[in-house]
Amino acid sequence: MRLHLAAAAALACALAALPALPARAEDDWATVKDESETLEILVPPGSAPAASTVPERAVTLTWPTDPWKNLRLEINAYPKQTNLEYLVSFSLNRMKGVAGAGSHDMVEGSKTRFINIPDDPGKKFVYMNDVRLEGTIGYVVTMTVHRDIFENDREPLDRMLDSFKTYSVPKENFTIPPDWKRAHNTYYVVVGPVDAKADAATKDAQERRLSLVGSLWLDDANKPTWQLFRSLFDDRRKIFVRSLLRVFPDAASYRAAAEAAGAAREGARAVYAPSDPDRAVLVDGSPEGGAGQTEVVAEAGVQYVESRTGPLPQWLRSAFRDYWEVSWEKGYLGAANLVLLEKAKDLFRKKPPKFADLRKADAAAFAALGEDGRVAAYAWLYYLTSAKDPEPVSRTEFRAFLAKAVGASDLDKVWKETHAREDPKKSDAEIAKWLKDFKIEKKK
Repeated sequence: MRLHLAAAAALACALAALPALPARAEDDWATVKDESETLEILVPPGSAPAASTVPERAVTLTWPTDPWKNLRLEINAYPKQTNLEYLVSFSLNRMKGVAGAGSHDMVEGSKTRFINIPDDPGKKFVYMNDVRLEGTIGYVVTMTVHRDIFENDREPLDRMLDSFKTYSVPKENFTIPPDWKRAHNTYYVVVGPVDAKADAATKDAQERRLSLVGSLWLDDANKPTWQLFRSLFDDRRKIFVRSLLRVFPDAASYRAAAEAAGAAREGARAVYAPSDPDRAVLVDGSPEGGAGQTEVVAEAGVQYVESRTGPLPQWLRSAFRDYWEVSWEKGYLGAANLVLLEKAKDLFRKKPPKFADLRKADAAAFAALGEDGRVAAYAWLYYLTSAKDPEPVSRTEFRAFLAKAVGASDLDKVWKETHAREDPKKSDAEIAKWLKDFKIEKKK
């Protein structure tokens, strides 16, 4: 969620026994958007984001100080919801449980906006609600407001609800040949050719391969793969533009596609192709010897990072591939690839690439570094995200880089902003010392 807040001073009413009426400085109001930018709403100054464990929650704001003290705004997003009447009925019943006995009045002239006013005068809060549909996504807005504000100056509250807007998710414009079939879940579209002239067993195997990649390997919603990816960026989006994977029926067609996209790597059976028009992951779907789950997850992980940040420098593309692979294999974010770290210990004792050169290397320069480039890149990413004892000072800067990289158009500029105090020589010396002291326990 992003808050585009104009600088404004909250009015102080510390001596008032009841909440003060809100100021009318409407030019101080701010537009709030969710991370997916599929909704926006105008809010008065003084709001603060609040944590929520509700899976559907897209926005939660509270106002801790006067003049809007105790105001709370919640917006829930419900994907795959197309029945407006059902959503209104669901919301009415849910709010009856929250507000208790009392009136549940539809606002005049509206079929979606309603207000819950508890009969019990001891209950000091009123609930204002609105329901929307945008395509296949349902939205429910709930404002919790003190009775005194509601009864004495309701106009600004109506202005908030009136300002609520929703936007459709951008349409998918993937290039899919007419004779290809697709399998999909909430976050991925998996496509591939199915030979119409083949025997039934062959066609069935080709279709099952698409389903396997889409439904099991790259699972949906709250299952392991997607949660692993999301945790790196604390990604709380509810609405997504899906990513594309192309599964080829044999090694020859896969290699041809990878080479055409400039993404082929020796021995790789799945590759992320950033120069592809759809920024797709290409998969060797051969029945025997094709890509395995770990390979596909690792490439989809790089694809996911670039869907958040835009094109990565070469060293980070390489490093994230190994980062996701070992994280997936061991089941937690930032697990150590001990084979690569042992190679890094040896490399950094000799003559490793300087980090300043590694960071600026384009595709050709990084490829020229060979295995040394891959090892150094992974060592740096592990050091900046997972290393402990001691925790590197530079990790703070790298965390800031990842946070500010989301949606940025120029990652080099973001790097310079977040690493303004960076001392390249000192950083190279720090990681060399850390690797020297890093203990790798040998399996007996």
